[in-house]
Amino acid sequence: MVAGSPADPRIARWIALLGSGSQGERAGAANGLANLALGNDAVKEEIRSQGGIKALVALVQEGGTKAQGKAAFALGNLAQDSAASQAAIAGAGGREVLAALARDGGEDAQDAARMALEHIPAGE
Repeated sequence: MVAGSPADPRIARWIALLGSGSQGERAGAANGLANLALGNDAVKEEIRSQGGIKALVALVQEGGTKAQGKAAFALGNLAQDSAASQAAIAGAGGREVLAALARDGGEDAQDAARMALEHIPAGE
């Protein structure tokens, strides 16, 4: 198995942790998904199909500061060069929660949210 391939078992495990782990585990899971998704369309599709976008949007909205920033970073990587991910993020209310984080979050989380928003067209 190639690391980061759609069959990578870490994807399902990390998505599950986004909603049930400690704040540290949630941040680590979001960071792992961000790294796997970067430049990998097959992994982006797998994350979308397993409910990862909704879980990441929820973490941006409800997580601790570090977890929020890592989730925003993951959403940015998912949205980069992926119209399907951009639409899924927008459809899950991601633009609104990222905008709120960019305005009201901690400094690192604000930066990650702004980066993510750059990859999600306003019309999505």
